[in-house]
Parts: sequence; structure tokens; C-alpha cells
Amino acid sequence: MKIGLISVYFGLFDEALPPTFRKERTELNKTIEKGLSVYGKLVNPGLVDNENSAKLANKLYIKEGVDVLVYAPTMAAPPVYLEKCIQNINTPLMCISPQEFYTTPKDYDTDTGTKHSTLVGLTMGTNILVREGRPFEVEVLHIDEISSSKNLEDFFKAVGDKNLRQAIENEEKEEVVIGEEKKEVSEAVNALRNSPLIALGNPISGYLDVELTDEDAELLGIEIKKITKEELNKTFNQIEDDDTKDLMKKINDKFTHGRKVDNAVLEQSCKLSLAMKRITEDNHAIGGTINCHGDFFRWNDKVGITGCLGVSCLAEEGKLFSCTGDIPASIALIAAKIISGSALYCECYTIDFENNTILIANGGEGDFTINNESPNLRILPEDHYMGDNGPGVAVQFDIKEMDATLISITPTFINNKNEWRIILAEGIALDSKHPNMEGPNTMFKFNSKSAKKSFEDWARLGASHHAILMPGHQKKPFKSFSDSMNIRLEIVT
Repeated sequence: MKIGLISVYFGLFDEALPPTFRKERTELNKTIEKGLSVYGKLVNPGLVDNENSAKLANKLYIKEGVDVLVYAPTMAAPPVYLEKCIQNINTPLMCISPQEFYTTPKDYDTDTGTKHSTLVGLTMGTNILVREGRPFEVEVLHIDEISSSKNLEDFFKAVGDKNLRQAIENEEKEEVVIGEEKKEVSEAVNALRNSPLIALGNPISGYLDVELTDEDAELLGIEIKKITKEELNKTFNQIEDDDTKDLMKKINDKFTHGRKVDNAVLEQSCKLSLAMKRITEDNHAIGGTINCHGDFFRWNDKVGITGCLGVSCLAEEGKLFSCTGDIPASIALIAAKIISGSALYCECYTIDFENNTILIANGGEGDFTINNESPNLRILPEDHYMGDNGPGVAVQFDIKEMDATLISITPTFINNKNEWRIILAEGIALDSKHPNMEGPNTMFKFNSKSAKKSFEDWARLGASHHAILMPGHQKKPFKSFSDSMNIRLEIVT
């Protein structure tokens, strides 16, 4: 059997990480190859780190006549790389996330999260497969277990078995009983259909799992206004110094310093925060998205920093914004905020096999009302994401143990038609345990199966790499919301 290995890599973070990082990911690619070699002969083009190398890998797979493809990201990377790799190849496809920890280290920080982001990379890829209606299977496992995985062994034995996929699709799913509709559900629907969302910057190039088309927006009946860079810069320059200093005082009164933030850094971030607020108000927007990793924010000589402080301040006022240009995630944020009272934008970083949990965190922003009993708010320089004018300001806060719900939303292509899907999992958010993360974080324990099995279902159903955490168990109200918005609700059971 010939196995085509797809290992993606993303150079966006090279400046923030040690120069040895690419070499480490190359070694991970070789370790994955060695583990898979017990199942067949590997066709391994090495790290796929741009669209051109993806096209070359695709030609190699076709030339070698691979029998099966294995997507095994070495980190989070644009899913367009996967799309280009599998073009015109209709072999069975296995998607694996090779985890490098059995348990999450106590000193886990933002750099570590980026270095070991194979779980994020997994969902970036599986989402676009669901969007395109491409069958696949999923396996989350420790890197040392690849060669001995019973699931992988069964998959490779079943390659070519047409009944395999049908058996998976016919797997019994939990029926969701509709409860009495909360008034918050109708409020969420009305807010999304009667107030525009705004976008400050397009998605990162190749981030196909956060994109949506005009047709996708029309299916939900939502309006999206795209703000120009010129409009942002003009508004930014109009912010008065006195208003900026007033906000600086409020921030210093409300937040402690996790690491010392220079006054100049705080001033620039407060000025940007006020500009974002003014644009939101001028457009009568309920929320939207920003993309810090482009010429709107980090590489804009007028701004030159991230917008996390502004996102956090707007969230406190009930205006929810996602990152990286992800409008679908902002839809989920707004609905979650109105229905549950709080909504935290986040990513699923790594599985803790020993404690049966998953680390959930973000890059330094969020709705700190999720923890309003004891917020313990902190600010620190966001030096993991440096811009032309230095770091922005990241926001940290602790999350106390609570019943919680995790959701992700995405457009899909199912049964030859476009439709939206919400993926939902209920569980428990445990006390924050990783203060070195450059943002709020928690360990999430699924109510369903193990963390491994539940996350495999999460990925199989098409969750994107951005998720929303909210307090309480919200399955019933989200069933009502989904029905009202003509969205399919899928439950991780």
C-alpha cells in the first residue's frame, strides 16, 4: 500500500519562535512517517508550507499512484495547503492529530501552544473537507502510538471498502428535544438579522475554514459591512488625546499588570480601542470580526499593533468580535452572548489524555463577563504578535469551574446543497491552570465520551479551528436558535 503523507507548516510565526522551530517540525514529520511505515510505503514530500509546495506534493501523490492519503499537520496552517494537496485525488483520507504531550505541562504558554498546535491544524483541515462534502476519518493520538493504533490498523485494512463510510454516516445520533423557547433565542435571531456585522480586514490568506460567501450570508439573512483600511486610519487619527488618557486610566483602575505594559503601548492600544468602538457605533453594528495579522492592524504604519484590548472592551458592552476575519465565529459569539450572557472566543489547543480534558484558550482577548464573580483581570504586552509599532495589549482573566457549552459554526455542502451547521458539546470548564498563556484559558471536560473520542467527533462534524465557550448547558436553546435560523444542529454525544 502506498500512503501519501500530508504534513503542513505555517511560517507566519517564524519571527516569534526560535530559529530551530522549522527543524523541529521537520523532525516531527519524519517521526510521523516512521510510525505510519508499519502500514505501507510512505510517499512523503516533507513539510508543505505554501501553495506551490502543496501543488508539487499533489503531483507527487498522483505520479506515485497513492492508495490512501494521511493528513497529519505539524502545526496550525492555512487549510488551502491541504486543499491543493488532495486536488483530483479521490482516495480514502485519514486525518490525524499527532499529540506531543500525554498531559498538559503546567508551564504551557502561548509559544508552546503555537509550536504544538496539531489539534488546531486538524480542525482547520477537517472543516474544509466537510465544507466540500469530502469523506474522511479522524484519529487523535499521541505521536508514539501511531504505529500501534488499532483504529489506524482497521482504517488501512478497510481502504477500498465502500461500506466503511456509509457505516460511519449512519451512526446513531442523539435526538434533541425542543424545550420552551427562551426570549433570548428570539433576541439573538432578531439581532443578527436586523443589525449588521462589520469586518475590519479579510481572513488570513488560505484560511478557508473561516471564510463565507455572499450566498452563505444570504442563507442566514445577515448583512456584512466591510470597513476599509482608510476608514480605520481616519477614525484612529480622529481620536482625541483626552479620550485616550481617560480610557488608559479606566484600564489601569480595572486591570492589574501581568507583565508591565509601557505607557506608550497602552496609549496606542486604547486609541485603537476607541477607534474600533466608534466604527462599531457609526455602523450600528452588533459585532463582527477583525484580522490583526495583516495590513489593517499589525502591519499598518498608522496602527501597527493588535486589537485585542479593543475586542475585550467591546465585548463588555455586548459587541462581540472574532479574530482572523472569521465572520462565522462572530455569528456564534453574538448568539452565545445573548442566549447565555457570556461568550468567549477560543481555540482547542491540546488533549490531556491523563486527565481526559482539552485545553481551551485564545491569544489575549475576550468577554470577561464569563467570570464576573471574580474577574481577576490582567493586562500584559502582546509580544507573541508584534506589529510595526511594537506589541499591543493582551487581556488575561481566570475562569472558575462551571457547567459550560462549546460551539462552532460553519457553512457546509451536504447532500449537494449549501447549508449551515452548528456543532455543540456540553461539559464542564475547570479552573484555569496555565497562567503563562497570553490570554484566558481553561481545561474543558466533555459530558459525552472521552476527550479523545469527543474531539474526534467534533472534528468529524466539521467544527472550525475557532470555537465559542459559554456558561451553562445550552443544547435546548441552541436547538430553537438553529431551527429559527435554518441551521442544522449537530451534537457531540
